[in-house]
Amino acid sequence: MSMPAAVRFWAVWRPDGIALRCGEESWTWRELDRATNEIAEGLARAGITAGERVGIFSDNRPEWCQTAIAAGKIRAVAVPLNVRMTAAELRFTLEHSGCRLLVVDDAHAERAATAAEGLPDLTVVTVGEVREGFRPFADLVAAGAPDPEQVPGEEEIAYLCFTSGTTGRPKAAMITHGNVSALAMKNGLADGLTWDDRSYLPTSLSFTGSVLTVWAPIAHAGGTLVLAPQFDPVETVERLSTDITVFYGPVPLWAAMAEVPGIDDRDFGGLRLARAGAGPVPPGQLRAWQARGITLGQGYGCTESSGSGIMLPPADAITRSGSIGRPLMGTRVRIVADDGRDCETDEVGELLIRGPEVMAGYWRDEAETRRALAGGWLHTGDLAARDADGYLRIVDRKKDMFVSGGLNVYPAEVERVIGGIPGVAAAAVVARPDPRWGEVGVAFVDADPDRITAEDVLAAVRAELSDYKVPRAVVVERDTLPRTMSGKVIKPALRERALADPAARS
Repeated sequence: MSMPAAVRFWAVWRPDGIALRCGEESWTWRELDRATNEIAEGLARAGITAGERVGIFSDNRPEWCQTAIAAGKIRAVAVPLNVRMTAAELRFTLEHSGCRLLVVDDAHAERAATAAEGLPDLTVVTVGEVREGFRPFADLVAAGAPDPEQVPGEEEIAYLCFTSGTTGRPKAAMITHGNVSALAMKNGLADGLTWDDRSYLPTSLSFTGSVLTVWAPIAHAGGTLVLAPQFDPVETVERLSTDITVFYGPVPLWAAMAEVPGIDDRDFGGLRLARAGAGPVPPGQLRAWQARGITLGQGYGCTESSGSGIMLPPADAITRSGSIGRPLMGTRVRIVADDGRDCETDEVGELLIRGPEVMAGYWRDEAETRRALAGGWLHTGDLAARDADGYLRIVDRKKDMFVSGGLNVYPAEVERVIGGIPGVAAAAVVARPDPRWGEVGVAFVDADPDRITAEDVLAAVRAELSDYKVPRAVVVERDTLPRTMSGKVIKPALRERALADPAARS
């Protein structure tokens, strides 16, 4: 059942139940169904047809959810766009996806205007102040419009979710309506979600996990999504200790909430289910939250697997600390050695996933699709092992990607920018642990330090990339990069240096 179908279903079965709440406003399932019918008609009148892409570049707000559902109702494709992107990054994603319409809010209108320059086929619609070249969102609302009665097929694309590849350029995973439905149903079943649940979402809807592992399951269960514009630790603690029953949050959010004054005196008795994601929860943090009455479940997923598929129940959180859990119903995994054989118990190999939640492929990138889905399995690039009870643990990343503040950072993308600075011979970016963000980047730059400074490097990266991709430290030296005989950079040696060298910890 697709998200549009879920809205239609609950509009009949539970018309007066609350589907969406944001601030003081709320929408019943009947009201959400009607609102998305009206926006769907507006999109159609704007020339959007089946298969065409509708981008959303906005903080969390009701119009975000309504636009995504409305796009599905006319078999168009929603494209969530990370609000932390620079104008240059946004421009690339708009061009690559071929968006025909872009919905923006005031906070991000300036970058959207810059990115949209020279794209004559793109219509920009604003939910905020109307500026030159933008259309008001009200124009998309065709009052009283009936249901378009188009039913997207399970194999049709629901979302283009951007990730980044080893080439340094973002790739767009094609997430189908079947992917969304499968993940929503299996997550909802595993977590026992019902229409009495209220799930709180302060993380950006532009993240795959927010849409597919938070919103979709609660919508399929007929429950309520409580939307916050942005994450605020004090406000989140307040909500979790009052009216919220379900909360999924990245590890950095749990760390931030742990610092809220009076946190140990709060009563979280109404919160029946809590999960952490985007990295392992430190054992000390697990125990601290358990002492407050919250036992954190964990799991594993990536954009290409619709954000989830492997889960560690809260009951196993302490006894199986360090594990990502076991596959959900319908998900199969393999641990494969370099020679292609299946690994033995506790032997380390690459984690492969197969299931109805695995993406259809990468948009307009057949070569990367063949690589990622070789043999009918999703090759995650993560090294893992499975114990005798079937519990999985991530050992290391086969790829160089690291996670900072719950967001994926791909060194190749940062290296591409640094390598473009005149006078830079080469650059390599590695991660080092950070108590607040989990991991942060350290850049080693092969250049003359009398000509190029660390601040020059940081300024170049800030101008091109999102803030979370900017390295925390930069080391500029001649011939600073250790290499193999064949000329490849030896990144393990740089990771060791990032931990030991004071210059890498500035």
